Amino acid sequence: MPLLSQYSAMTIQGSGISNAGTSSASSYNVTSSYTTIYHSSTTYKVGVTFVSGGETATYTIWVQNDGTVVAVAITAGGYSINETGSQAQGLVTGAFAEFTLQVQLESQINYYTNNSFFHSTGTSTVQIGGTSVSVTNYAANNLPETVNECGDITTLTAYSFSIGTPHGATLPLVVSVHIAGSDVINGQTENFDYSALVTSITVA
Repeated sequence: MPLLSQYSAMTIQGSGISNAGTSSASSYNVTSSYTTIYHSSTTYKVGVTFVSGGETATYTIWVQNDGTVVAVAITAGGYSINETGSQAQGLVTGAFAEFTLQVQLESQINYYTNNSFFHSTGTSTVQIGGTSVSVTNYAANNLPETVNECGDITTLTAYSFSIGTPHGATLPLVVSVHIAGSDVINGQTENFDYSALVTSITVA
């Protein structure tokens, strides 16, 4: 997990709506936190808390440096589960969902700041927990904004994107994002509305 090598702890508040504006719309609102308990030469032991819909699940996860999950212990709703191998990998997908999206956003910063579609609106200082971070804020050049990337067409109706590099980190962090609009992929249209905000970090 790239985030684990940069940050020993992080909390993200995420929300989204898929198929927005349709009868099949579905929404979610989650808070995901992780803390690195220890890191050996090969493996991280991580504690994850996942809160959604008033329900809380806690995970203890052993994950190798390459992201392979070795084992997981889960407590949720009064039940406890312990798994290893491929079953463990499947169980932690939801727990790591917000962090996986975070990694994807950070791997595509050049796309989300492409001046053909977006522009900087300046810098500001934000508090992420007890850490002050100088961020650069981006907005769409126009709304709605149509982005055609390799034949996949995205029409944006809302867009904000803020990035900064906390003191002690070496790579930019996507501090907040709000993207809404629709995708057309293989002739199919899907509406979406996604927001995420990093609310606390501890630099490793």
